[in-house]
Amino acid sequence: MEPESVPDTDQPGWYRALPPIVLGVGLALSLLLWSETRQALARAATTGDDPVFPGLLLLCGVLLSVGMALVTWQLVRAHRLMIRREVRLERLRQRDSRALENKRLEKEVMSRALSDSEQRTRDFIRLGTGIALELDDARTIGYVSPQVESWLGHTPSTLAGECFASLLPESEHERLDEALETSRREARHTTLDTWLTEPGGEPLSVQVRICAIVDALSHCQGFRVVCSPRGPIE
Repeated sequence: MEPESVPDTDQPGWYRALPPIVLGVGLALSLLLWSETRQALARAATTGDDPVFPGLLLLCGVLLSVGMALVTWQLVRAHRLMIRREVRLERLRQRDSRALENKRLEKEVMSRALSDSEQRTRDFIRLGTGIALELDDARTIGYVSPQVESWLGHTPSTLAGECFASLLPESEHERLDEALETSRREARHTTLDTWLTEPGGEPLSVQVRICAIVDALSHCQGFRVVCSPRGPIE
């Protein structure tokens, strides 16, 4: 593909003066040799000598002029190619800079959107009436919403690391295990009507909704659980 033409404004001043300088030097040398050749020819005509040497001087002058012209053309061509490369490199740098800036802005927007989404989720959890929990694959509590304190009298920090089954009566552990296993195996939501035990021993009737957390390889990483209170058992 033919390189794009480079405007004169992209070229330094010495570049525009280079061809006349080189050609001027070649022309001056050629004129000097031509002058010497004429003098030698005049002397040869006077003395009757063979004008071989003056002819060689003339030939050297012609060859030198042609050589200087070729050198000038090569210098001009090489410099124009260098300018074009610099222009293309600058355009590529600007394009890459814009692409990096766009990526940075996109990352900021996505990070802000993720932060807003997390904050929105936390707000909805706080505004809800149920107790939200997140369990690991060992069914240990990693997160529990603040509502647990008003419903069961436990603070979230005291329940972190505890087994979720400890909040249920021992007679309900088997049913809870079955519900968790069904959610894990079938990768779907399951529900369980059961009750939680308050510190005073009074049971609280709840509906437990369970969702398994499955990764891209279909491995269960844990569970998300929402307990909706249904009132105390009579």
